[in-house]
Amino acid sequence: MIGTHNLITGYKHLRSCEVDAYLSKKTDKIVIPKKRNPKKSLQKLSPKQADEIRTLYSQDGVFQKDLAKKYSVGQSTIFKIINGQSY
Repeated sequence: MIGTHNLITGYKHLRSCEVDAYLSKKTDKIVIPKKRNPKKSLQKLSPKQADEIRTLYSQDGVFQKDLAKKYSVGQSTIFKIINGQSY
């Protein structure tokens, strides 16, 4: 493992083949940042899609996890749309 020290942040960055980690100042332990799930996109839903989600959920009884997969968003996003917290 190769280590480099960043003078600006004070973190010591540790690199290996596939891991980008750093040494925490507070705990003095190696921290490996979580990687984003490539299957989930950063796409935003349109208001029309949000209406479709509400309709499918209420009338057809489709599961939230299935709607999340169909629209490439997280289940929590579907939950917020259905419960009026979003869109």
